Amino acid sequence: MGPAAMPGPSCTRIMNTTVAALGDHARAIAAVLAEEESFALTVTAETLPQLVNDHAFPTRVVVVDEASTEDCTRARVAVAHSLGAQVVLVLTDPSSNGDGSGADLAVPVGIGRAELVALTRAETGLGLQRGAPQPVPRFTEREREALLLWSHSANVGAIAEAMGVPNATASTFLWRARRKLRLGASL
Repeated sequence: MGPAAMPGPSCTRIMNTTVAALGDHARAIAAVLAEEESFALTVTAETLPQLVNDHAFPTRVVVVDEASTEDCTRARVAVAHSLGAQVVLVLTDPSSNGDGSGADLAVPVGIGRAELVALTRAETGLGLQRGAPQPVPRFTEREREALLLWSHSANVGAIAEAMGVPNATASTFLWRARRKLRLGASL
C-alpha cells in the first residue's frame, strides 16, 4: 500500500470556525450556520456583557440581532469587531438593509441554510483556511468599558456617570476606542 495522499498547496481545508449568538433571532441563525461542520456554535447570550464575559468568547464569528436603534446596532458590531470577530447582522426589520451598521454581512431572519453558509464564507472568509488573521485593535480597560456602555445606547453623560469620571474623560475614552475601530471620532 502506497503512502497517503497529502493535500497540495492548492487544496482548501475546511476549518472549525467558532460562532457566538447575541439575541433570539441571532441564536436561530447561528444554530442554522452551526449545522455546517465547519462552524461550531459555542456561545449564546441575551446581552453584550453576557457575551463578552462568557469563558468561550471571543469567537471568530458573532451573529447579532439588529437592535432597536441604528446607533445601538453599530455599537454592538463595533464591540464585536474590537474583539476580533467577524459580524453577521440579523435583519429583524423587513425595511432595513443593515447599511451603516459596519457588519461584515447582513441577512434576513428567514434565510436558508445553504445561502447563509455560502454568504458567510464569501463575505467573512471564514470557514475556509486562509492567511493570517488581521490584527485586532488593543484597548485599555477604560476604553473597552466605554465601548461596552456605548453599545447599550448610552450617551457620553451616562457613560461618564457609570464610569465615575467627568464627561470630557468619558468622551476621550470613547473617542480613542472609536478611532482604533476606524469609526470616526464624532459621537
